Amino acid sequence: MNTEPQTTNEIQNAVIKHADLDIGQEFLTLSLCVSYGVGQQYIPTYVLHLPHDWSHYKKEGVAGEMILRLLQIAEVKKFSELEGRTIRVKGNDQSIIGIGHILMDDWFHFVELETKKGAEL
Repeated sequence: MNTEPQTTNEIQNAVIKHADLDIGQEFLTLSLCVSYGVGQQYIPTYVLHLPHDWSHYKKEGVAGEMILRLLQIAEVKKFSELEGRTIRVKGNDQSIIGIGHILMDDWFHFVELETKKGAEL
């Protein structure tokens, strides 16, 4: 009998339970918690902006794209309106790899940030 955690990616409907932007440790981070009804899961916390004095600081960060795509997927105009919105989530027991519009085939895969902008996870 196989007792290893599931690693196959699945698509599930989820409700955004918590969305937060934070600068508590000198850099801007975004966190998002989604609920599947019986459980919940967080997307990886993304560093969206580093302090200007860091040696690997880049002005062209991922903050704008990450926030824009999250708002588009959830069909809201304000970050404060994210909580309670229904989206689709692609991932497995270990991690969420992307989010999608609840009805349209519009997906945002987090690896896009890494390849396009060199994001730090």
